[in-house]
Amino acid sequence: MSVNKDGSVTIKAPRLYPTDGELKSFVEQKLDWILKQRDIQQDREDMKLVRRFETDYSFPYLGEERLVEMQSGKKNSIAFEDGKIIIKTPYFESLEEDYEAPENAEKIEKLRNDLKKWYKKQAFAYVSKRVEYYQSIVGVTVNSVSIKSRKSQWGSCDSNGDITFSWRLVMACPEAIDYVVIHELCHRKHMDHSREFWNQVQKYMPDFKKQKQWLEENSMNLTIE
Repeated sequence: MSVNKDGSVTIKAPRLYPTDGELKSFVEQKLDWILKQRDIQQDREDMKLVRRFETDYSFPYLGEERLVEMQSGKKNSIAFEDGKIIIKTPYFESLEEDYEAPENAEKIEKLRNDLKKWYKKQAFAYVSKRVEYYQSIVGVTVNSVSIKSRKSQWGSCDSNGDITFSWRLVMACPEAIDYVVIHELCHRKHMDHSREFWNQVQKYMPDFKKQKQWLEENSMNLTIE
């Protein structure tokens, strides 16, 4: 059972068992837990930061909120300099004049897509190095590393050794990134979430629960929307 961001509840169960009545009973037994999770979700939603392509707003990068500096430019370009995310765009004056103007919606979406491409590039460069570092420590090999747009998973590993990470992962703090890397590398030994798997994760990251919790508590702000 899981509680979604919109407050709805998802239950995964075998197709033929349990019965509808047993599922209903299961939900009723977990009602207090469901309500508590909804409160937690609401608290996190209340803490969600506003993202805008305006100077002195911010976007997350490597675990910190990085201030944005908007500048005029011939084309959209993004760089990380002196701790800031520098965004140059031909839309600078239009956004400065009236950010909420209907004609700016398409421009903002274009900037958002270009920023996502920038994050993907940074994610591949950073995470690939961490995979290379940890695979010898964990004692496994990897077939490939790729970056994709995933909202519900930080990473995944298949039986061929192809590991995929969400581009959003590069927004997280370095320790949390390492946790996800170790997590996926340990799946090269255990393709499940058994006790043996978690023992392996803990072996290489004793405080993995702390990093896992950090991701859960901060995920709502690891976004550009």
